[in-house]
Amino acid sequence: MDWIRRTLLLISLSSGIHTLTPQSYLSQKEVDNLMKNVFEPVFSLDLNQVTRQSLHYAVAGSKLLGRKVPEAKICDVLASKLSGVKEISHLYDVAVPISILGCTLGEDKLNEAKKVIKGADLNSPAGLFYAFFISQKLSIPFSLDTAVIEKSLSAGIKVDDSLLNLGYVFHLAGEEGAISKSSLSSYFSRIEDALAQADEVDGKFLQFEGGLSITNFILSGLLKLTERAKKPFPMTDAQLVKFVNYFMNRKSVQSIKGAFNLLEGINNLSKSQLVEPVAVTLASPGVISDASPKIRVRVSDLFGNPLSGKFDVTIESASPKIGKTPVILKGTKMAPVAGEASLFEVDMKSLKPARGFYTLAINVNGGSSSKKYVGLQGVSFDIKVSSAISIENAFYTVGDADQSTPSPKSPIKLPNKFSLLKLDSRQKFSFKFSLKDKDSSGSFKAHQVFVRLFNKNSEIIYVSERESEQSSAYKFEFNVASKVADFNGRSGKYSIELIVGDVLISNPITWTIGDVDISFSTSAESETQSTESGMLPEIKHLFKEPEKRPPSYVSNAFMFLCLAPIFIMFISWAKIGVNVSGFPFSLSSIGFHLGLGSIFVLYFYFWLKLNMFTTVKYLIVLGLFTFVTGNSMLAQIAKRKKA
Repeated sequence: MDWIRRTLLLISLSSGIHTLTPQSYLSQKEVDNLMKNVFEPVFSLDLNQVTRQSLHYAVAGSKLLGRKVPEAKICDVLASKLSGVKEISHLYDVAVPISILGCTLGEDKLNEAKKVIKGADLNSPAGLFYAFFISQKLSIPFSLDTAVIEKSLSAGIKVDDSLLNLGYVFHLAGEEGAISKSSLSSYFSRIEDALAQADEVDGKFLQFEGGLSITNFILSGLLKLTERAKKPFPMTDAQLVKFVNYFMNRKSVQSIKGAFNLLEGINNLSKSQLVEPVAVTLASPGVISDASPKIRVRVSDLFGNPLSGKFDVTIESASPKIGKTPVILKGTKMAPVAGEASLFEVDMKSLKPARGFYTLAINVNGGSSSKKYVGLQGVSFDIKVSSAISIENAFYTVGDADQSTPSPKSPIKLPNKFSLLKLDSRQKFSFKFSLKDKDSSGSFKAHQVFVRLFNKNSEIIYVSERESEQSSAYKFEFNVASKVADFNGRSGKYSIELIVGDVLISNPITWTIGDVDISFSTSAESETQSTESGMLPEIKHLFKEPEKRPPSYVSNAFMFLCLAPIFIMFISWAKIGVNVSGFPFSLSSIGFHLGLGSIFVLYFYFWLKLNMFTTVKYLIVLGLFTFVTGNSMLAQIAKRKKA
């Protein structure tokens, strides 16, 4: 079962990292894909037909990535979309891109915006949020002072302290001019309430109910408030990393709003003044081999960019996951890669590690002291060390199937193949070889060793097994006579191919060792051919012999016994007479005798063709009718006798 465990471990390499650090970063290629596939298509449409919200997020996302957009065209469309706006949230979707692009609005458009702001509910956190930030982005004086805003916010979250309302509060409290600095502590204390509502998924991700948009909204407001209040970062390292992993898990998002919130969320976490998540990721395949001898680790921000300052990356240990292989690379420092500020490497293959699976424990130190880095310590990766193998001591023999005389050995080396061999039903072909680890020069036990016999029409695959549990030699024996059924008796030319594979082999082997011309027995072959192409033989069924009938006198005697009661009745009538005058010719009497007769007829049909269920169904109706009419008839007879 060792190979099953190895295979499962190899699958686990796809996740690679499994500790408290961001699992990946948003690469430049992924950023370009978001721009190309999500934001850019919006600007190729008729912008008048694009919704305010889609235009808002397309412009904001493009500018966040530093990409150009058709500003003049968009400004004209935004000005037209401002007309007729009734909802303040819709006005916000127009005001944000106007502010980003620096569009100039006429006095009439500004008056329309002021009218919408004036009609908003300024007693709710949502109304205050939209009114304040729209006024800020459109350079419209805001009529409420900080005391009124604070009073309205306090009243609003007492009524409804939902996540969304807390997000509005965090954003307003984090903005200069909305909330006084002396009041920030009371709002900062609500951050803990918000974080308590985060949902944890699989022990790896943290998110708020509502997905990317609400998660980004809460976190961006939380960061603004914390930085303005100059308070310690309110999240634990584990919480921060799990939020980052949630964003990274949503990198394939395709909606415009989702893509913007993904970018803004990662950007805000990466550019925070207080804390910066660091992505420590494998930059090389998680397989060490002769072709890829080095381990490379990338230390970067969440966009894959180098971090400021100097970092030291140390491999604390490389511990084997299976077996008793000694721990290696203790305290080994990884060297910076020339020309790549974020990459570090070490040549693990040069230490000649035993093949197998290892867990690398890595620590990162250094960097700028102006902020706290999260994700540097306790990082670990699963890697695999594979080795190349060679085939040694390979030879084949052809001899008699009964092994009456020893067969001469014919050596063969990879990649050579032997000349065409002719085999018939009296012979046996054998092939033996050993596997050798090129790195350790020791024997190798692979868990996939097959021998394939094939031609253009068919193939048969056999498992090549070790000669014994202690032996490293493999063997394949082909007794022609015993393999007729496997080939359906088809004689002909076949190629013999050796296949060797293992999860820890860096050079899987496929070796055609030669060709054989197999001649099975004539009878077996002709039988197979006639079965496949000729008329099938007639199938003759042998039915069970019928049982002997009893003698005729027995059956006749049984018949007379059955008819005896009716004969007795007729004899009795002849002697004592039939009292026809006593028969009551009434409706109930006639109905009773008809019902009784019908029951006898039903029994007759039951004997001929009816089944039990059908018979019972009719018998219930007839029996009920016969019972009622018979009871009435007997009552009439009794009444007449009394009279």
